[in-house]
Amino acid sequence: MAACVDKWPPAAYLCRLPEKFYCVLPDCTATDRPVVTASAAPAPAASGSSGDYVWDVLRAEAQDDADDEPLLRKFYHGPRPVAAVAGAHRAAHALWSDNRRAPALLLQSRASEVFGVDIHPGARIGCGILLDHATGVVIGETAVVGYDVSILHGVTLGGTGKESGDRHPKVGDGVLIGAGASVLGNVHIGDGAKIGAGAVVLRDVADGTTAVGNPAKPIIGKKAAPQRRPEELPGVTMEQRWSD
Repeated sequence: MAACVDKWPPAAYLCRLPEKFYCVLPDCTATDRPVVTASAAPAPAASGSSGDYVWDVLRAEAQDDADDEPLLRKFYHGPRPVAAVAGAHRAAHALWSDNRRAPALLLQSRASEVFGVDIHPGARIGCGILLDHATGVVIGETAVVGYDVSILHGVTLGGTGKESGDRHPKVGDGVLIGAGASVLGNVHIGDGAKIGAGAVVLRDVADGTTAVGNPAKPIIGKKAAPQRRPEELPGVTMEQRWSD
């Protein structure tokens, strides 16, 4: 699955629900991801504003939660905390991209206070993200996170002290980042890579590689992981044993 994070429009999100791709903003078809129109996909709002599309996808995700949980479907719907965190970031990111910085930062601050997760509204996060337990996750302004990435609690995608410029990690598709790991600086984590719990990553990690330790180094002595289908990537399977 080729990463397309560098081609994303500033506020574009593709939200993938089972067997469907939802196009959230009008220009998201500019990416190299497939976009399939489905009957359940949120229809573009008449105004065409980014805020309208954000609400469309939040409603679609709420329906997906209800489809998975009979209790929610029959009685009430309360979004799962990890979904609420992602939704809050989507809204804040849309505001940030629309140059409405004050309300974006206000929403970020409130989400951090409520959920204990600090995601800068400028960060770009692909669909299918799982913030498992979520508490203590920090993601910086220029970070980019690909599709179907799983991030456990206490993870930092941070900088190395620079105050401006592109200074945060770029995480590929299907990556699994273990609890307490820190990925620092403008480094690239390849598709299907695994970052071990407590690792401190200061250099690029190749596709399909498991990196552990402080400073993090790839586990050696095994063959490189074979090309896998998207559903077999560690960010989807949550398989935490080494894969290289």
